[in-house]
Amino acid sequence: MPPRVRRSPSLLAVVVAAAACGHGLRPGAASAGDEGTWQAWLVLGPVVEAARHHTSAPIAAGLAEASKLLAKGKVRAADARLARLASAGGDPWVLVARADLVAFYFTTCIKGVAFRLEDTRPGTAPPVGARQRIDGEDARVRPGDVSVEALLSGVERTVASGIDELAVQGKMARARLTAYASACPANEQVRARAQAVMRADLAELAAAGRLAPDLAFMWAGLQMNEYSAAAARPFLHEAHRGGFDDPSLPLLLAIAERDAGDPKAARAWAEKARARFAAAGDRAMEAEAEFLLGTIAQGWGRPSAAAVHFRRALELDPYHVQAVLSQATLVLRTDGEAEAVAYLARVVADRFAPVAWDEPTRRAVVDFGEGLVLAAGDEPALVQALRDAFLLDVDAAEDPASRGARYFFASTLDARLAEYERARGHALLARQELAESDVDLDLSVDEVIESLPAGDGP
Repeated sequence: MPPRVRRSPSLLAVVVAAAACGHGLRPGAASAGDEGTWQAWLVLGPVVEAARHHTSAPIAAGLAEASKLLAKGKVRAADARLARLASAGGDPWVLVARADLVAFYFTTCIKGVAFRLEDTRPGTAPPVGARQRIDGEDARVRPGDVSVEALLSGVERTVASGIDELAVQGKMARARLTAYASACPANEQVRARAQAVMRADLAELAAAGRLAPDLAFMWAGLQMNEYSAAAARPFLHEAHRGGFDDPSLPLLLAIAERDAGDPKAARAWAEKARARFAAAGDRAMEAEAEFLLGTIAQGWGRPSAAAVHFRRALELDPYHVQAVLSQATLVLRTDGEAEAVAYLARVVADRFAPVAWDEPTRRAVVDFGEGLVLAAGDEPALVQALRDAFLLDVDAAEDPASRGARYFFASTLDARLAEYERARGHALLARQELAESDVDLDLSVDEVIESLPAGDGP
């Protein structure tokens, strides 16, 4: 069978996922210091400079040679130079430099056990979201691929060296490697361990004011997810001042400025994010930026402008849950419940009637339904409008899978409204329709029925 190829998540997704595991983050912490620019890091400049004061002349010269090769985009040659230096004696500074190089430049993760490097344009690293993971029996490690375990083992030695500056550089490199190891793990145990180590290293570096631009961005993502945009804001600006170039950075800055009460700055950052994603052809993230512009306009007291942005977001990503519900909320407030139900019913009728129920479509429809139900929260008017939209003209749907899914999600919203008998009836209809369908949507109808108390009311 051919290797299975998947795009790796963005760095933003990596750090947000890591925030779900482990403990020990501290809001605020010390602001990142002057740890060099992102362009300097891409040629290992800070490591080369630090090593010059701590290692032998031949090692320092070898590191400088690797840096020059990186400046020319010769990533594989630079790694080969560092590999030769490492095999000649395992100098810890070489181990740190190689770990940084691989974290910056790998393009492919092979089954979570090896990273593959490719040459690049001078002064550029591959976009995080464009990196791939290859799995499957035919996914083979090639000569020149770099062992993840060997890289991490080498970095562990530097952290435990007892040399202060080397330990700091080692923690920087380890945080980078474990961020990617958690996104491309060999197994779940590796994922959990990598996430915990990454979080601990970032927390220590932040407390010491030793965050490089990319690490300031990673720390900001964790701060935003666990605390607030206010806690993340200084680190986002630190990453920006250092020249860090991840496309997600202006999006996060827009969120931070919006939450700080500066809609003008927020809009400027969101427009930059939208332009970056549009240029890259990333429609899903362009939709995210468009949606954010809608929330900024909404907070600015401009509902008409907000509606335009929400509609544009849905043109880019028809399954954007928050854009659907935000638009529905605007309609509820301006035109009333009937219009909101009609709007949501049009969306539901369209999304739950795909041309073909292939696997990606099945997953997209189920995720969309679950997302709507979860994101509707406990706002009774919105929950009720969404429930009514699932049921409006449901019997007119030609496909039993469509009817079954709509009855199922309506039943979960019935339960939220404490209308338990209706919930049971709609769940039974969902079970009947899904049983008549050849499409397996993997919806837990029986679990919903079993969870319902008898009768209406609490």
